[in-house]
Amino acid sequence: MSDNPLISVIVPLYNHEKYIAETIRSVLSQSHENLELIIVNDGSSDGSEKVAQGITDSRIRYYTQENQGAPQAINRGIALSRGEYISILNSDDVYAPTRLEDCLKMFACDESLSAVFSHLEFIDGEGQFIKYLRGPEENWENHKPGTSFKAENNIVLDLLAGNFLTTTSNLFCRRNVFDSAGYFTDLRYAHDYEFFLRLCSKLKTCLIEKPLLKYRVHASNTVKESEAAVNFEVGLVLSDFLFASDLPLSLNNADDLDAAMTKFLNSVKTCNADRMILTLLLFRIKYPEIGKEPALRFMKDPGNPFREACIKIFSVDLMSWRQWHQTNDRLIAIEKELSQGWIQWQETNDRLITRERELSQGWSQWQETNDRLITRERELSQGWIQWQETNDRLITRERELSQGWSQWQETNDRLIVAEEALQKAKSDISALEGQMQAIHNSSSYRWGRLLTWPLRKLTGGTEL
Repeated sequence: MSDNPLISVIVPLYNHEKYIAETIRSVLSQSHENLELIIVNDGSSDGSEKVAQGITDSRIRYYTQENQGAPQAINRGIALSRGEYISILNSDDVYAPTRLEDCLKMFACDESLSAVFSHLEFIDGEGQFIKYLRGPEENWENHKPGTSFKAENNIVLDLLAGNFLTTTSNLFCRRNVFDSAGYFTDLRYAHDYEFFLRLCSKLKTCLIEKPLLKYRVHASNTVKESEAAVNFEVGLVLSDFLFASDLPLSLNNADDLDAAMTKFLNSVKTCNADRMILTLLLFRIKYPEIGKEPALRFMKDPGNPFREACIKIFSVDLMSWRQWHQTNDRLIAIEKELSQGWIQWQETNDRLITRERELSQGWSQWQETNDRLITRERELSQGWIQWQETNDRLITRERELSQGWSQWQETNDRLIVAEEALQKAKSDISALEGQMQAIHNSSSYRWGRLLTWPLRKLTGGTEL
């Protein structure tokens, strides 16, 4: 391990046995290798220590302490670090492979830069993608530039609209930042938000517009312990920041105080802590003995009546909000169902209209076909009549032919009889001719003709 690492990565470890191995590997596998990894185990009660110490690398430095909270673990890691640059990674988050390299490039381009942040990729407890958080764009989603700080492009104003930097894991800065801006305040939930407002209001920072950090959202996230307590700390942070900074006064750049107040009113997100912030600001103005940093005072005394009253108010408001939200969710679900039902009805109605059109066209076609059928039936009817007439004539002709056939049969029978009689007559004639020939050939015949010749001569040659 180098005695002079360029980057010190601080990992405050607390009860993340399931995730710490992936977190450590994401640091050790960075494209920039000149680093040290300082792990501060903040009194974990699960198997986190065993997992962390089971990973060996010369760049790892491991420390352990009794549970004091994430801010104290981070501050101790910073104090133990040796790098020129400090980067923080919570024990359930994951760096993109080139995060450190990409951050260093920003400093190489601008020597006046003190800290850089990046867009985020939200993942669930199993590492599955949830969404991207692209800087402050979600803060300004429903705002207009003319009535808010949407178009100001000021990181402090963007943070007042919501902590879009989200987590201490998103911090990469020069070591001397902590000399100028100080260390992390001992807040359980909003220490990152308080530090970011303090840092960005004093020093130059920038945002890398690509997701270089995977922020894990799961059931054991610290901010999910008590939303009322989170809101209380956010109220403390905002009241401290607004009291200490001259931001509200510096908004009157365009000599239009009303417009500046309108933008401020529409932009600052107080997490339901409006009354609390108003109370703290008024009393701090009236009673300076409250102190410059009441946040520390309230955090050291969890039983403070003002703290308890605020958290009680937040709890009631949150309960009402949850009830409203549940009702609203049911209403949205019903509206979606009605919308889907309407869409289905619309689709059904459209199909019905289409079918009616098709049926109308089919009816017209049927009507035309029926008309042609009627015409054909009429033609067939006329043809049937003609056929009937023809058939009747045919029957008549058949009868006539039948009678003619009978007559022909009778005639034919007579013809056959006549032919037989003629044949018999021919036979008789042939027999007679034979007899005559025999007579002609006899000597007596010849003598007879000779003797009768003179007589035949006298009678003109008539044969006797």
